[in-house]
Amino acid sequence: MGLVEAGVIVGLSLVMLVLLYGQPRIFYTVASDSLLPSVSSRLSPRFHTPAAATWLLGGIVSLIAAFVPLALSGFIV
Repeated sequence: MGLVEAGVIVGLSLVMLVLLYGQPRIFYTVASDSLLPSVSSRLSPRFHTPAAATWLLGGIVSLIAAFVPLALSGFIV
């Protein structure tokens, strides 16, 4: 594997990580405005983070990762 291919893999991985890192907070904010179900606006009592939105997004992403080929996900990102 060349340097360019390694850079592409690292770049795509970082972009996906950054997009997934902020998405639960966006779900939380939208749910606080009553545009999503209120379950998405529940906070974890221990960490004060949107735990329900994180689990929901994790489930959606894991289903997409299970059924979408890696080459196609590169074009989506």
